Amino acid sequence: MRNMHRPNSWMLSVILLLLTGIAAVVMVKIGMPSAVFVVLGAAGLGVGLFMMAYPEFAFYVGIASSFFIFTLLRLIGQDLPLVTLIDVMVWVTFVAVLVQKGIKGESFWKYCNSPIMLMYLIFFLYTILEYFNPNGGNKELYFLFFRRTVTLLLFLYCCLQIMTDMRAIDRFFKASLILFFVCALYACYEEWFGLPAFELRYILADPLRQKLAALDGGDNYRKSSFLASCTDFGLLMAASSA
Repeated sequence: MRNMHRPNSWMLSVILLLLTGIAAVVMVKIGMPSAVFVVLGAAGLGVGLFMMAYPEFAFYVGIASSFFIFTLLRLIGQDLPLVTLIDVMVWVTFVAVLVQKGIKGESFWKYCNSPIMLMYLIFFLYTILEYFNPNGGNKELYFLFFRRTVTLLLFLYCCLQIMTDMRAIDRFFKASLILFFVCALYACYEEWFGLPAFELRYILADPLRQKLAALDGGDNYRKSSFLASCTDFGLLMAASSA
């Protein structure tokens, strides 16, 4: 990838080698079940360090995770706050971009001369002002909305900083098409061979969810592929085929 720098590679290799050795020792000392969590934690730390070193890698990890994280939640069968990890990945990508810009000595606002960025900044300021609106409603819901607004603004900033030439844009479209194709392929599997057991359990666990997913009131359900809902999947397929 374009933003990778050789000096960081040996440092990451040494860190990952040390983490691997520590994980092996822990596996022998505390047994397999606990060691699995240690290994997963070490792997997550390694990926996090790699993301910090290479912003473009972090960018695509965040995008790919947003496609598959909902299937993981349905597979686990628990309402874990894993979706928050997507926001964290955007923040990590943002920090990684800032680190790389600091190394290169680039201005913070470079590549940001875009009408879309200007409109997002205006909307961001408007969102801040809404906090002081006495008729603004629930403050807890406001902070959830504000957090999402900040995340989207940072994601747009990262897009502008990463996709600065046609080669980077070409990589983005190729990666997107691969993800779209994988989602479509899994939806075809759901249609031809039936929904997996964990998907059915997720749908049947909530009567409202079951009604929204049901087709003609029968036992056949709308397909959501890897995404959060069948509506999201339909919108994604419609947009990708346009």
